[in-house]
Amino acid sequence: MNLTRFSVLCLCIFTGQLFAAEGLSLLDRMSDSMRSSNYTGTFVYRHKEKVETLKIIHRQTENGIDERLITLTGKPREIIRDDKKVTCIWPEKRLVLLDKNRRRSRFPGIVPENLNRLPDHYSITLNDKYERVAGRSSYVVDISPKDMYRYGYRIWIDRDSHLLIGSDLLDEKNRAVEQVMFTELKVYKSLPDDLFESEYLQEGYHWQEVDKAEDTDEGQVNNWQAGMLPPGFSLQTYNHKKKSKLSGQIEHMVYSDGMASVSVFVEAVPDGKDEKLLIGNRRRGALSIYGKSLDNYHVTVLGEVPESTVKLIAESIQHK
Repeated sequence: MNLTRFSVLCLCIFTGQLFAAEGLSLLDRMSDSMRSSNYTGTFVYRHKEKVETLKIIHRQTENGIDERLITLTGKPREIIRDDKKVTCIWPEKRLVLLDKNRRRSRFPGIVPENLNRLPDHYSITLNDKYERVAGRSSYVVDISPKDMYRYGYRIWIDRDSHLLIGSDLLDEKNRAVEQVMFTELKVYKSLPDDLFESEYLQEGYHWQEVDKAEDTDEGQVNNWQAGMLPPGFSLQTYNHKKKSKLSGQIEHMVYSDGMASVSVFVEAVPDGKDEKLLIGNRRRGALSIYGKSLDNYHVTVLGEVPESTVKLIAESIQHK
């Protein structure tokens, strides 16, 4: 190899490493901005061959994060989240569901939960060209999987606010199977309380509390475990839900690699109640689902990951 070609090769390697480092740094700033910024916006969400338009209002206070999400197309509904609870409002049904706020919102788009783990399983590349989204100049970052067990992502980050303003979830063939794209975004120093009050709630609504769950963290005693996981995935939560259509109780596990998440549900199946339960693979847009019978139990594994991932985890579920 002559000196010129060697120099070009070294420059390409160095440039690639530089773009990767800048891409990871941008993700870090984006993740922080998505939590700490005060903003309102309108975005389009495409999933399962459906297209929805939604409005989001978000702020950070000394007590935590407040967020309000309102549908602008289709049936009206509203989600209001604070540091303690999530309130889901269905005006047509005059129904309000209350739940604990166990995890921060990942909406709109994908927000990495553990940046330190990403480079082990994803290649992160900062595009050398800017693109415009919602009238704003944005960085473009590609997050490509290093194996067959996870999807890829392309995300757009506003250059001024470092907020995420667009994201594509890319399947094994690099096709966008889920998309979020802002059409309008405004950032504020502060937002008033009345913007986080429902425009629908009135007398006559039925209030219902979602069944409480006992949460146990990784390492605590539980009844089920995955004997084999894709590289990088680990147990994040383990819940016991008290209600099930079949037997009265569901056990729920969540595994994640810091970017993608997979849910596992295990429930006892009484004799004669297993006829309509899912066995094998099913695909719903970006969502892969796999079901199997295990003795007198039914296991369902689902997540926005390739089918091979949910199958691997489902086939390895075992009783402790």
